Amino acid sequence: MNRYFEFSRRQLYCLAVLCTTAFGMSSYLAIHQIRSDRSPGALLPVFAGAAVDLSAPIVPMRGTFSIDPNTAPLDSLELLPGIGPSKAAAIIACRDTLPFASLDDLLNVAGIGRATLDKMRPFLKVTPR
Repeated sequence: MNRYFEFSRRQLYCLAVLCTTAFGMSSYLAIHQIRSDRSPGALLPVFAGAAVDLSAPIVPMRGTFSIDPNTAPLDSLELLPGIGPSKAAAIIACRDTLPFASLDDLLNVAGIGRATLDKMRPFLKVTPR
């Protein structure tokens, strides 16, 4: 069994356990590094279903998605922080006349100021046309 090295059976068993443990830990660290390279994204409350219980605590979900204000439907725009039905309709009306070239163009929408834009910025991405 061990013609080339003078290891006892116990020493070979310990060596096999150490090698297996080292391989497992290096695999875990490699996978963890790949997953941590992606940005975690900002927190955005996501509601599913027709009825929303407003008395229940809101549990924000972490997502790495972004919304394009040039193509997003009304209900997706309403998920953005600081945006209600009227501001979402104003965004759609403004983009129908002139599409947004950058996120700063959202300041031209009535009711959206610098503070509201800063709250929405992590969730928005304008794709060039």
